[in-house]
Formats: sequence, C-alpha cells, structure tokens
Amino acid sequence: MRVEKRHKFRIYFEILRLCDECQDKGVPSTTIVARRVNVAYDRFLRSLDKLVELGMVESRERLVLTEKGKQYVEEYQRFEDFLRRMGLVGQ
Repeated sequence: MRVEKRHKFRIYFEILRLCDECQDKGVPSTTIVARRVNVAYDRFLRSLDKLVELGMVESRERLVLTEKGKQYVEEYQRFEDFLRRMGLVGQ
C-alpha cells in the first residue's frame, strides 16, 4: 500500500484547521494537535514555529489562530476545491 506524501503546505493547513476546531473546547494542546495531524512531534514543532513566525498562530504555548491563519485555511480550502474540479487531485 502506497501512502502519498503530504506537502508542508498541507501540513500547515491541517495544523491551522485543527487549532481552529479545538478553540471551541479551549486552548488545544500541542500534543493533541500533533497526534491528529499525524506527523512526528519534532516535525510538528518545526511547522508550528514557522506558523508562529509567519503570524498565523499566536504563540507556541497558545495555539490560537490569528486572522492571517484563518485566511490561510480559507484560501487553502478554495485552492484544493479548484484542484479537485480540474481533476488534478482525487476526491
């Protein structure tokens, strides 16, 4: 069985989306988000550091999405929808 490799932009999207979803239940823990994104914890922390540096997440301790992070999630979803409509990615 072949597993497709995810691009870093997809991983960023998944981290941001999960942070947004978990905010309703309180501040999500890094461990919970890392497990749900399904990446190695050290890779998750590097990705999280990049998202904080880019201003998409408030801080490494408080996984709160900024407006810029919310915009990334919306735009990424729109881009993926476009790729599906063009037949470039599977359903």
